Amino acid sequence: LQESYNSALKQEIANLHNETVTMQKRLAMFDDVLAKRKVKGVHILQPQVQWIDQNTIHYRFVLVKGLNYPRWLKGRLLFTLYSNTGDPIQFTGKGEAKVDMTTQAYFEGNLHPLAQQHPQRLTITLISKNRIRKQINLHIQPTS
Repeated sequence: LQESYNSALKQEIANLHNETVTMQKRLAMFDDVLAKRKVKGVHILQPQVQWIDQNTIHYRFVLVKGLNYPRWLKGRLLFTLYSNTGDPIQFTGKGEAKVDMTTQAYFEGNLHPLAQQHPQRLTITLISKNRIRKQINLHIQPTS
């Protein structure tokens, strides 16, 4: 009986630890968003790009608009994959995403390179109706 009680307590401690880690990550993201909201411009926070399997690249990031003018950010994000020689690589999946936000938006998706090409870099380009243009280049991380 004592052993099962100890085992249950250990499991509960492990669950609480995992919840705490998750909440700390969320709090850190919230702090990052609030900090960038005070700075003029459009910011891409915590971008992650990695291979999921041989044919799938997964991306995720948060787009944050600083200050209050203009009130809305409308436009689109363009995704471009590049080889190690700098040549664009064709892929299937959504090559662009609509942007329509006031403060921040979360973006996540998959890209599937055609043929046996192995892209090394993803470029995300924001083109807004307010003439804001921002570009970020991300190295694609291997499968973990």
